[in-house]
Amino acid sequence: FCFWFCLRSRLVIPSGLLRQRGRLELVRAQTRDAAGGVVNDWGTYLSEVPFTFVSSSGREYERAAQITADMTHLIRMRWIDGVRPDMRLVVDGRVFQFLTVLDPTGRREELMVTAKEMASGD
Repeated sequence: FCFWFCLRSRLVIPSGLLRQRGRLELVRAQTRDAAGGVVNDWGTYLSEVPFTFVSSSGREYERAAQITADMTHLIRMRWIDGVRPDMRLVVDGRVFQFLTVLDPTGRREELMVTAKEMASGD
């Protein structure tokens, strides 16, 4: 018993690492605004999702005569069926738009998500 239990416990994410909670959202509907742009109506896919930030990177660049900053984060969470790159994670008002969703071991135990932090109003 201990052999299989100990082996299995090393493969999953220890619960102490997943101290943060967020809400997974997906686009429920898309509409057009007066200018013809697409407006997404986001809905909750799953709330109180445990996760942790593994790393982040940032850069600044000039766009339309203004300095713009990008922050990209690597997020680690337990496997959740149905998580896709067109989703986002909302944490205390901060929005992280998913770029990639990977199952690093292929065993459906954890997900590594690359996400871009969106500025308010995006």
